[in-house]
Amino acid sequence: MLLKLVSNTFSPRLMELANLSANLLSPLKAVDRHPVTVAPGACLGEAIALMRGAIDLCPLPNSPHHSNETVKASISCVLVVDENQLVGLLRPEDVLNSATEYGWQGMKVADAMTRNLIVLKESEFRDISTAFKLFCQHSIDYLPIVDKRGQLVGLVSEKRIRPAMYSWIEALHQEAAKLQEQCELLDGNCELEKRVSDRKNAENALRQSEARYRAIVEDQSELICRYLPDGKITFVNQAYCRYFGVQPEDLLGNSFMPLIPEADREIFQDQYTSVSPDKPIFTGEHRVILPSGEIGWQQWIDRAIFDESGQIVEYQAAGRDVTQLKQAEIALLELNAELERRVQQRTQWYELAVSAGKVGVWDWNLETDEIYIAPSLKALLGYQDAEIPNRMENWASHVHPDDRAAVWEAVNAYLEGVTESYEVEHRMLCKDGSTCWILARGSAIRSPDGKACRLTGTDTDITERKLTEEKLQNSEAELLALFNAMTDIVLVLDARGRYLKIAPTAPELLYKPAPEVLGKTLAEIFPEAEANFVLGHIRQTLASGQTHRVEYRMEIGCKLLWFDASISPLDLDRVMWVARDISARKHAEAALQKSEEKFRNLFDDAPIAIGLASVRDYRTIEVNEALRQMLGYSDAELATMTFTELTHPEDLQADLEQVKQLVEGNICRFQMEKRLIKKNGELMWANLTVTLIRDGEGIPLYSMAAIEDISYRKRAEMELQQLKERLQFLLASNPAVIFTAAPRGAFCTTYISDNVKAIVGYDPQEMLADSNFWASRIHPEDLPQFIVNFSDLSAGKNCICEYRFLHRDGVYRWLRTELKLLLDSRGIPIEIIGYAADISNSKYAEIALQQQCERERLVEAITRRVRQSLQLEEILNTTVAELQQVLLADRVLVYQLLPKSGGRVIAEAVAEGCSQLVDRCFGEEVFPAQSYQLYLQGRICARSELDDPSVTPCVVEFMKQIQVRAKLVVPIIQHSQLWGLLIAHQCDRPREWLE
Repeated sequence: MLLKLVSNTFSPRLMELANLSANLLSPLKAVDRHPVTVAPGACLGEAIALMRGAIDLCPLPNSPHHSNETVKASISCVLVVDENQLVGLLRPEDVLNSATEYGWQGMKVADAMTRNLIVLKESEFRDISTAFKLFCQHSIDYLPIVDKRGQLVGLVSEKRIRPAMYSWIEALHQEAAKLQEQCELLDGNCELEKRVSDRKNAENALRQSEARYRAIVEDQSELICRYLPDGKITFVNQAYCRYFGVQPEDLLGNSFMPLIPEADREIFQDQYTSVSPDKPIFTGEHRVILPSGEIGWQQWIDRAIFDESGQIVEYQAAGRDVTQLKQAEIALLELNAELERRVQQRTQWYELAVSAGKVGVWDWNLETDEIYIAPSLKALLGYQDAEIPNRMENWASHVHPDDRAAVWEAVNAYLEGVTESYEVEHRMLCKDGSTCWILARGSAIRSPDGKACRLTGTDTDITERKLTEEKLQNSEAELLALFNAMTDIVLVLDARGRYLKIAPTAPELLYKPAPEVLGKTLAEIFPEAEANFVLGHIRQTLASGQTHRVEYRMEIGCKLLWFDASISPLDLDRVMWVARDISARKHAEAALQKSEEKFRNLFDDAPIAIGLASVRDYRTIEVNEALRQMLGYSDAELATMTFTELTHPEDLQADLEQVKQLVEGNICRFQMEKRLIKKNGELMWANLTVTLIRDGEGIPLYSMAAIEDISYRKRAEMELQQLKERLQFLLASNPAVIFTAAPRGAFCTTYISDNVKAIVGYDPQEMLADSNFWASRIHPEDLPQFIVNFSDLSAGKNCICEYRFLHRDGVYRWLRTELKLLLDSRGIPIEIIGYAADISNSKYAEIALQQQCERERLVEAITRRVRQSLQLEEILNTTVAELQQVLLADRVLVYQLLPKSGGRVIAEAVAEGCSQLVDRCFGEEVFPAQSYQLYLQGRICARSELDDPSVTPCVVEFMKQIQVRAKLVVPIIQHSQLWGLLIAHQCDRPREWLE
C-alpha cells in the first residue's frame, strides 16, 4: 500500500520531468530558412545596408498577437555565400573593427567577415537544447544550419531559442519545488517505513534534477538570477558573480537596484505594472554600473512567478551583456548616418546635374522591353514626358541613324559578357531637328543563372565636350599644318654659339646641312665677322633676359638673302633663334620706293587734277599743278584752306556724308558731281572720285581726290534737258499718241507719249510694264490684220492700219496707226516708230454714210423689181432676199395677218442650215391682240436676246422652237390697217440691231 502511494505520488512528476525536453520548441520552427545573404565580393556598404534592413520591431515569442510588449531585434548578421557554399559570417562588430582599423569605404565583404564558423548539420539538430549548448559552449550568437553537402539550409539565433530554454528551466524549477513539498509531506509520516525508501529515491531524483538544473544554470554564459518583488536577490549563478566580480553571498539578500543607474530604474516600474499571469514575461535593456565604475549595457528576459492566488512570489531573470552590441549598434548608426549624408550629398549632386539639363536616368526591362526614361532625359531632346512612350523601340528611334548599329553592338557586347561595362558615345535626334551628343553608361541586374534581366544607367549630354574636342582637334590640326607650313629657321644655341637643335622647317635656308653643324660652334662654321655678329646678339639676349630682333643679310647658295631674326632666351645659357626669309619683302620695299618715286612724278605731272586732304579737319595737304591751274589758287593759299571752303554750300552736306562713310569703312571709294568755287568766284562743275589712304595699321591718313572739269558737259546736259522738256510739251499737245516698239519678238512698246491717257484712258507706265498690253485690247476681229501689218513692216514703206481699241471706259474706239521701221547703217532693224490717232468720229460718220448708201441701194433695187413685175409674191420675195443681204441676217420673212386670227408666212429668205417657215400658219399666241395697236402706231420691235423680261413666256418658247435668238420686227401698214409684219431673225447668236 505504501509503495503504491509513493508510486502514485512521484511517478507522474517524474514523467513530467522526463517529458519537459520533448515539449521544447521544435527545431524546424527555430530555423530561419530565409536569412540575409551576400556575396564575398560585394561592397561592404551594400552589406551595411542589408544589416540596416534587418533591424525591426518584432513581437515577443511568448506574447499573444494583441500584446503591446515588443522587443527591438538585435543588429542582424549577414551570411556570406559563394556558389551556395557558406564561406563566412559578417557581424556588426566585424564591420566596426574594420571601419575602425581600415575605414569601410572601398572594402569588400570578404575583407571583414568571420571565416572560422561553428555550424550544425540539419540531421544532428534534434532539439533546441543541442543548439543552446553550442551557444553556451562557444559564446556565439548565431548558428548556421547546413545539409550533408555543406550547403546552407538556414540560421538559428540564440535570441530566438532563449525564451524557450528559459521557460524549460523555469518548469524544471517548479517541478523540483513540487517534489520537494511532497517529500516533506512524506517526511512527516514516520509510520510509513516503506515510504522511506521511496522518499529517498524521490530525494535522489530531486537532487539529480536540481543538480541538472544547477549544472545547466551554472554552465550558462548568460547571467541568471531570481529576486523577490522588492528586488532582493534570492539566487545568482556563477556567470552573474563573475560579471560583477563578487561572491554569491555578497549579492544574496540584497537588492539589485544599486547596480542600475537612477535614470534607468523607472523602466522596471513600468514593466512590473504590465505583467500578469497571462503575460508573465517582459524583456528590456538598461545600463549597469560595472565594478570598474564604467557603464555597461545588459539585456534581460524576466519571468514573474505567481502563487495560486495570482500574487507574484518571485521573478526569475536571464540576462546577457550587450555592451559590444550597443557599441557596434552606435557605430553602425554613425556609419549609416555617414552613408545617408553621402547618399543625400550625391542625390543633391545628381539633382543639380539633372536640373542643369545635362543628365538623365533610364531603366530598361530586358524581358518586357519596357524602359523608364526620366523626364529630364527626354527634356535633353526637347520633348515633354508624354511625347515619347516608355517603349524601347520609341526611344531607339531617336538614336541617330548613323550610330544605331554601334549602340546595339555595345549593348549586346556588354550583355553577352564580351565587355566589362556598357559605355558608348552616340548622337541623338532632337525635336527641333538638331542633334546632340550623349554618353550612355549602364550596368546590368542579372538573375542567379547570370542572365541579364534589367539594364539601368544614365545618359549624359556631352555636346559641349564634343564641340570642344572638335575645336581642339581642329586647332591641333591647324597648329600641325601651321608647323608643317612654316618656312622659318628655328635654332637652339648655347651661350658659346654651339648648335644644340635645328628644326626641319626650312633646310634650304641653312648655311650648311643640319647634320654638318649640330654640336659645332658658330666659329667653326661661319667666317669670323658673321660668327661674332650672331654671338654678340646671343650674349645680349642672355644678359637682358628679353627677346631681341635683328635684320641681317647672308649669302646662301650663291644668293644674298635677307633675314628677320627673333632671339629669345630659353634658360640661363640657351636661346632660340627664329629667322624668317624676308628677301621678298626687301625686294618689295625697294620696288615700293621706286614706285613712290614714280607716283610722285605722276602726281606732279598728271594732266588730271589731284589733291590730298586730311580726314580729320579736311585741310588741304597737297595738290598737283593741274588742280592749281583749274582753281587758280597757289600752294600757299591752298595750304590754309579746307575742301569745304572750295565746295558750293548746296553740295557740301552730301560730300561730307560720303567722306564719313568712307572713313568708317562702309565704302571703299565714292564718286559724285559737285560744284567748286574758283578763286575768281566762278562756279565750276566737277566730277569727283575719292579714295582713302591708310597707314600700315589701317588707320585713315588722308583722302585722295581726282577732279575732272565737267562744266561743258553739264551745260550740254542742261540744254538737252530743255530740249526734252520742249519735246515733251509738243508730244503732250499732239492729238496723236507717239510710240516706239521693238522690231522683233512680241513688238513690245518701249516708249509712249503721256497723252495716251487722254486718248485711250490708260497710264503710260501700265502700258510699258506689259509687253502684250496694246495687242490684248485690240478688237478680236481686227487683231489678225494688225499683227500681219507689223510682221510685213519693211524699211521701204510705212504701214497704215485702222482698228478698234478698247478704251478704259469699256467702249471700243477706232484708231488709225502709221508705222515706220528704222534701220542702222548695216540694214539691221533698230526700232519701230509710229503714231495712233483717234478716228472714231470720222469712222462712225463713214459707217453711217455707208449705211445710208446701202438703204438707198435697197430702195432702188426694190423699186426696180416692182417696176419689172406687178406680182405681189415676186415683189415680196425680192424684198426679203435683198433685206437678208443688207442686214446679214439668218432669216427675213413677211408675216401676213389673217382676217379672223393668227397669220401666215407668205415670203421668206433663209440662210443655209436654218429651218424654213414659208406657208406656215401660226395662232394668236404668237401675235397677241395687245400688240396690234402698238404696231399700228408704227412701233419697231428689236429684241437682242430671249431673256428680255418684256417677252412673254409663250413667245420665248416659240422662238426657241424656230431656233431664233434675236429678232427685228417692222409693221407693214396699208390704208391705215396693219397688213402684216416684216421680220428679221438672227439664229446663231444674240445681236444688237442698229438704227
